[in-house]
Amino acid sequence: LELKADATNRRDTDVAWDLWFNTRVRPDTMVYVPVASKEDVRIEPAAALPYMLAEGILSLDLPQRGQPARKGKLFAQPSAGWMAGFHSGQAFIVQFAHQPRAAIHPEQGQVELYLDADPASPGKGLLEMEVHAPYRRLAPNAVMSASELWTILPYDGPTTREGHVAFLRKQAALLKLER
Repeated sequence: LELKADATNRRDTDVAWDLWFNTRVRPDTMVYVPVASKEDVRIEPAAALPYMLAEGILSLDLPQRGQPARKGKLFAQPSAGWMAGFHSGQAFIVQFAHQPRAAIHPEQGQVELYLDADPASPGKGLLEMEVHAPYRRLAPNAVMSASELWTILPYDGPTTREGHVAFLRKQAALLKLER
């Protein structure tokens, strides 16, 4: 499925803005983002969202039964234009145009993950998989566009980081996922 958004500045003056996609999934979705280093990650509030970054792939550590609720936002500069979520036997892969950090508003990340999860209430909460397009100044009547490509695949492997990353690496050539 390809999603595309166009925005036109209908004002009589310039406007500075960006387009973004905000996809909400269950809070127990295991999400992966290609990220080169810890310097490409910021969390608000600090330490609210533990994560793992290994072999160029970032994943959130989801709270387990008996652990406290987690609520916060992770801002990432991805090293490639995709992210993926795994839940209930499915892999959800979102592809987008990878942008340099300088193109994204400094208060944002090209990829943002917002988690509101409480293991004591598993049916409540959410995880937002957000993608920002370049921050631009638009003259009157100027247009900007952004798009995402969604792919959903069956997944019957182990529900572990290792299993998910192996599946993504196997699908990389078929889906043209960059590293």
